[in-house]
Amino acid sequence: QFDYRIKSAGNPCSGDFNLSVVDADTMTYQWYKDGIALVGETGPSLSGIQDAPGDYQVRMLGPNSCRISPVFKHKIPSFTTFVDTLICRDEVVFFNQTNLSSPGEYVDTLQSFAGCDSIVYLRLA
Repeated sequence: QFDYRIKSAGNPCSGDFNLSVVDADTMTYQWYKDGIALVGETGPSLSGIQDAPGDYQVRMLGPNSCRISPVFKHKIPSFTTFVDTLICRDEVVFFNQTNLSSPGEYVDTLQSFAGCDSIVYLRLA
């Protein structure tokens, strides 16, 4: 009997990310995202979903069986950093391509080395 769980491979923030199940000659496949069939996705693997978070499943039909995989929850990883900084009068902090001199809360979204979002929250006081 085959392992019907979905496996992931590749970097979840780049085009090489994919999901797959065991490839058996006697099976036909249909992939689903959030309970909706994905048109044309009828093979043992699914790619091109790095920017599409959601709950994925695959239905596998064989000559004498029908199986549905457990849900694979695809989340796009992001890294968050919180920075608290004190500034003095007439001091300037360079952040998000801007010189900041007023207290407040600021946000910048960058791309990490792996291609995922890296969010920086800056609080100037």
